[in-house]
Amino acid sequence: MADHKGWGDAMFWFRNPDEDGRGTVHGHLRQRPQPGDRIVCPMQSGRNAIFEVQVDGNSYPFDPPDQYFVNVAFVDYEEKQAA
Repeated sequence: MADHKGWGDAMFWFRNPDEDGRGTVHGHLRQRPQPGDRIVCPMQSGRNAIFEVQVDGNSYPFDPPDQYFVNVAFVDYEEKQAA
């Protein structure tokens, strides 16, 4: 227990994507998302959407050290990228 340095592996929508496909993701990961990273998210439609972590407005708190808030932008749907 004394070696516990974070809250675990988790990712949640902090602010759902708006009509322009921009939103904010919050969570706890040992390797926090960085600008340019892509996140695949299952949508209610059954399709997997791809979001890219943006450069501006990201927050990486120090306590706990694995916490993050990152802004993302919709890129495409996974099925379209494979074609």
